[in-house]
Amino acid sequence: MKHLLLLLGLLVVCAPAGAQVPRPAARPDSLGALLPTPLAAPDTVAALHRLFAAKRKRNSHFFIGTLGVAALGGVVVGTAPSTWAGLDQAVLGIAIIAFVSLPAIVAETVIALDYNKKSEQQAIESFQARKLPRYLKRKMKAKYFQ
Repeated sequence: MKHLLLLLGLLVVCAPAGAQVPRPAARPDSLGALLPTPLAAPDTVAALHRLFAAKRKRNSHFFIGTLGVAALGGVVVGTAPSTWAGLDQAVLGIAIIAFVSLPAIVAETVIALDYNKKSEQQAIESFQARKLPRYLKRKMKAKYFQ
């Protein structure tokens, strides 16, 4: 028992030291080293197109999954016997629909409205006017410029 406590104490004391590893230095061939100047406008417009397309595609996948969860809740409710014994199963199905599916569908609808074609066109126009919103600047990663 003493050995186990000693081992546990050493693990607790030494665990934070593992997190003290310094970050590796940036590679000399990284994007910042190769492109010290801002990217050209056509590249940024193409990156905006890729960003919005990726967000729309991702959102559609989540939406399909959420509809599957809602269907699961419907199946749970539909297969519940119509007696007092089946009330627990019906409540479980309703809870799945009400507390998982509906909030997720609402959130995905809001995201879909943020990344629709009209918003994409507004973002491109704001970039051309040199007023790209901060939230889009933060989302513009190197993978959208490739």
